This record gives sequence, structure tokens and C-alpha cells, in this order.
Amino acid sequence: MTGRLEGKVAVITGTGRGMARQVALRFAAEGASIVGCDINAEAAEETLAIVRAAGGRMESLHPIDLSNEEDAHQLLEFAVEKFGGIDVLHNSAMQLRLGTVEDSSLAAGNSPSTTH
Repeated sequence: MTGRLEGKVAVITGTGRGMARQVALRFAAEGASIVGCDINAEAAEETLAIVRAAGGRMESLHPIDLSNEEDAHQLLEFAVEKFGGIDVLHNSAMQLRLGTVEDSSLAAGNSPSTTH
């Protein structure tokens, strides 16, 4: 641990598994306070336990659906409430959506438009 992120707050999305879980562990090992989230509450809880067991400082908001604009705002407010701000954002949450950017909108839940 080199402490390169000491005193920083990192919001990491999709922390329930995979790369985001590993990023949360690494950032915590570097001294960051982690705010995680995932739509899968059980997986998010597991990551929270793993990071804390390794000595990291982490809070998590779950289940949360970041394709919902209100939930995305709630995540940022949660980070500010828990740690006073945000220094780093690592986005690993994803959901497959077929279509073009032009056919996507927030109002449609980011789903491609079916009308042209």
C-alpha cells in the first residue's frame, strides 16, 4: 500500500462483482474511502464485507439502478453525506442496450427508440 489515494473519496459503480470489486479493493488499499453500488444487493454486500475485512473504508448503496436518473442522483448525494464529497468516479456498472446514441434517451430509460 502506497497511499496514493489517501484522503480521497472514490465512487465506484457496479461493485458487486468483477472488475469493479477489484478496483474497490485496490483503491481502498491505496487509502481511498469507497462508495460502491450495485443493482444486486447480495453481491454488493459481499464486496462491502471483503473490502472492510481487508481494512478498507467502504459504504455501499444497494440495490440501486443507475439507469434511473433519480437513483444516480441518490448515489452522489449518498457519497457526499457519507464522506463529504467525491474525488474519483470509476464507472463499471453496465447494461446492454442495443441501438445508436441518437436513438437513446433518458426519458425512454436509455432504451432505443422504436419510432423514427
